[in-house]
Amino acid sequence: GCRPNSSHAWFKLPVVASGGTLSMDQFELVAKLGHGMTANVYLAKLTNASPRLNPKDSLIALKVMPKKLVVDCGRRVGELMVAERMVTTQMQGCPYILRMFGHFQDKYALYVVMETASCDFFQLMSNYYGDTIYWRSIKVWAAQVLLALEHVHKKGFLYRDLKPENMLLRPDGSVCLADFGLSIAISNCKDNRAYSICGTVEYMCPEMVMQKGYTYPSELWAFGILIYEMISGTTPFEGAENSQAVLRKIKEFRGRLVFPDDVTVEPSARQLILGLLSLDPATRLGAKDPVGNYTSIKRHPWFSSIDWDAVRDGRVRPSLKVPFKIQESSRFTVPKGAKFPWEKGNIVSDEYHTKLFENF
Repeated sequence: GCRPNSSHAWFKLPVVASGGTLSMDQFELVAKLGHGMTANVYLAKLTNASPRLNPKDSLIALKVMPKKLVVDCGRRVGELMVAERMVTTQMQGCPYILRMFGHFQDKYALYVVMETASCDFFQLMSNYYGDTIYWRSIKVWAAQVLLALEHVHKKGFLYRDLKPENMLLRPDGSVCLADFGLSIAISNCKDNRAYSICGTVEYMCPEMVMQKGYTYPSELWAFGILIYEMISGTTPFEGAENSQAVLRKIKEFRGRLVFPDDVTVEPSARQLILGLLSLDPATRLGAKDPVGNYTSIKRHPWFSSIDWDAVRDGRVRPSLKVPFKIQESSRFTVPKGAKFPWEKGNIVSDEYHTKLFENF
């Protein structure tokens, strides 16, 4: 099922079971999965997990944010890191949102422990788009994303970063939303609307681009763009020479959808996407439903084959499954003179950051 996977070694770690304090002693780095400006993500193994467990169940993804790097990027970045961790904690409890197992810190870094994923949806499309098994899975993936968005909205948040790169694929084929760095609580916005322009240009809705203020229906627009991209392998506003040209195309959009010539599109898919890409946020499909309960989208003919309860409970899985593989080139080697690469240099000890990191 899709309840948090209690067979995972994490739940059987003595330190977790006893409510003790986590530290890097519990982890052994296996490979580097990715890096950003202030964080690296590693594949790690839980060192004192029960030997009786399936070895795969003792692997986790460890996001490491060295405090020195965070501080060098300025106060705002430190605040955003702490805020993102808090939002991610609040978002737990939905099967289609990336699981965060825990978080901790030491004098060197901030750490978030997450479930591992096989790849992101953009990588999946690069490898499988057009295959029969891909088409057979597409509606289940879209349904899983909608359930995740409903969960985020019910909690009173806007996700604001829907795109294939932020949809991670589990080995069982299901997708989950990750990266809550741009998420915002509606209650923290002036008159319950957000005004800042953020996210990926091709996914921005007209009211955001025109700075009129936006709320939950902005995500229904993004969901429409996502379904278009899943079906056609490109976004409706792609192909413009630069981001300014994309923004112009969004402003000038009048409901005429053009799909690539070589893609067969069901009439119901076209109709669903057009319903989600209504220029007026108030008339967008789902906008009149209670927030986070988008029955008019779920009842749309394109989704007629979907049993929503079965998707929610994890009884329906996409046909396409991508096994988890470690790239040999990314395997971790222990650096000289330090157990972990970030355990070097100055320790952050100024009062402001010490206080800020207390909330992590």
